[in-house]
Amino acid sequence: EYMGLIEQSELIAGPIDVFVANAGVLLEHEGTLDLPDRLWRRIYDINVMQHIWTAKHLVPRIESRGKPGWLVIVASAAGLLTQVESLSYSVTKHAAVAAAEWLAITQTERGLRVSCVCPQAVRTNMTTQLEINPNASAALQGVLEPKDIAESLMDGLQKGKFLILPHPVVQDFIQRKSHDTDRWIKGMQRMRKSLISKL
Repeated sequence: EYMGLIEQSELIAGPIDVFVANAGVLLEHEGTLDLPDRLWRRIYDINVMQHIWTAKHLVPRIESRGKPGWLVIVASAAGLLTQVESLSYSVTKHAAVAAAEWLAITQTERGLRVSCVCPQAVRTNMTTQLEINPNASAALQGVLEPKDIAESLMDGLQKGKFLILPHPVVQDFIQRKSHDTDRWIKGMQRMRKSLISKL
């Protein structure tokens, strides 16, 4: 399926210079340990394996033509921090960030450049529940429009950045987490209790 998509795209538009892998799924109200295994597998395929499958088919093409190409992995701030409302989203987005890091570290010699985009909430079909619940954790720093993400992405690519953070406050959260992880976890626990009390 991914091979066919890449082949068809190159037949229509020519060699791929930038491939943006942006599929993702978030199940509403999934903050428990009770998610069935079949849904775990589906979420993992969409949120993680799509990036592996894309790289598997894209990198040899980039290498064979001898011209650098860019793979943009759209993950989430949840992959750097967490998403308290969803275990599966947090786990798979962490894995997506790890995949992006590994590809960036190991595939440069083959001509692959990698950027990883990690926004918080973006106004898409996937986040329509945020309109119903403005207290959802991802919405606390504001819901960005898709055009804001695109502008942030283009700016990041022009600067050759690996990690692109459309919500700048995420960088502060990352630093707090790395500086004192125990304190960060306690803070997240307090935030979760506050969110639950507002539901």
